[in-house]
Amino acid sequence: MYALLLKLLAKLWKNPKLIGMIAVVGVIIGLAIALWLTHADLQDAQQKLAKASVERDAAVNALNKQNAAIDKLKATAAAQADALAAAERQAQQVKVVYRDRIKTIKQTVVPKDCKAAVDWARDQALQLSDVWSG
Repeated sequence: MYALLLKLLAKLWKNPKLIGMIAVVGVIIGLAIALWLTHADLQDAQQKLAKASVERDAAVNALNKQNAAIDKLKATAAAQADALAAAERQAQQVKVVYRDRIKTIKQTVVPKDCKAAVDWARDQALQLSDVWSG
């Protein structure tokens, strides 16, 4: 079989035009195969790119939603911190007023009459409760 192939090649080698045509056909076939493979690779790459683009868009949307949620939580936390600070200031003010009022009550002369003492205590308690209720 190899001998037959060698004889055929020896005869063909003597005809340069035929060798040139075979070479050109070989190059054309090689280019066609390369083009077909490149086209297949290009289609695969385009599909992968399209899939990656969809995944990227989904990730960006998810990230934007998370960022919006974080911003909302930050705003809520800031509002709560402000409310806490205001409540602490108010509690401190009430504490001062309450302490001063208790000091005043302790220094005040309590009526000797039982009914008058009860009425006085009730009035003092109402005044203190007004301090707490603001």
